[in-house]
Amino acid sequence: MDLGTAHVVAASIALALGLVVLARRKGDSWHVGLGRLYVAVMLAVAVPALFIYDITGRPGPFHVLALVSLVTTTLGWLSVRRRGQSRPSVAAHGTFMAWSWVGVITAGLAQLANHEWPQQSPWPVLVVVGVATLTGAVAIPRFVSRALLVHGRAAR
Repeated sequence: MDLGTAHVVAASIALALGLVVLARRKGDSWHVGLGRLYVAVMLAVAVPALFIYDITGRPGPFHVLALVSLVTTTLGWLSVRRRGQSRPSVAAHGTFMAWSWVGVITAGLAQLANHEWPQQSPWPVLVVVGVATLTGAVAIPRFVSRALLVHGRAAR
């Protein structure tokens, strides 16, 4: 399997796995186990992406997205790993991990837009990234505050 195929397969797994982790109850052993698997799969998505140059022959916007993905996923993992279960660390964890998953969606849609409208590039990619970022900026705070409420009730 070549690097590009492995990247797409891992991204597909991350997309599905991230949805399951985000949709399930937070804080239980399933969440922790699936979350660890998600982090490992995201590493398998983002690290190889840094070495794929088929489109331009040099680093480009997808490499930036891969770096953002590595940062958000790592910060999401570290926020609960280092600071425990305090409300701020759980909120940071939820925010970073939700952005990590939005990043998978964004990268996939941006790649699709680049493939479908290559003559108009970079505009389709910029539109997709902009819409996904705005959607995340609206949805993620709502998602995290709702998850904190439910998580807080479950901890009692």
